[in-house]
Amino acid sequence: MNVFGFFSRVILYSALAGIVVIFGLVIFAISNAIQEPLDLVCVQMKGHSMEPVLMDEQNYIFDKDFRFNEIDINSIIAYHDTNYLNPNLIAHRVIAINGDYLVTRGEANGFDDAPVSFWQVVYIYHGGTCSL
Repeated sequence: MNVFGFFSRVILYSALAGIVVIFGLVIFAISNAIQEPLDLVCVQMKGHSMEPVLMDEQNYIFDKDFRFNEIDINSIIAYHDTNYLNPNLIAHRVIAINGDYLVTRGEANGFDDAPVSFWQVVYIYHGGTCSL
């Protein structure tokens, strides 16, 4: 084998490796772009505790892929209620953060809810409506 043939193959294999890497990056970018909308869910509100912000029987977009550090005072979260035998989620506003627990309250309620652990939180509301 001559030197020219060897270098031709090295260049060819390098070019092919570069194409494979670029193709992989494009697939990765597309999969992340497609995945992002799938992390949003359409939730229908039941009840009047969050009026006038979230209205009864209206549908709202909640995010199920969030980090706990996104939860702040005034965030609206949906969480599992562990104090009752209630399969429904509760969507209320965070009014205080006390260590590992959140204090929440419905907009129309004059009282705080029982403390909510970060691990009870299922969704966070960033705004927007949707249709089921």
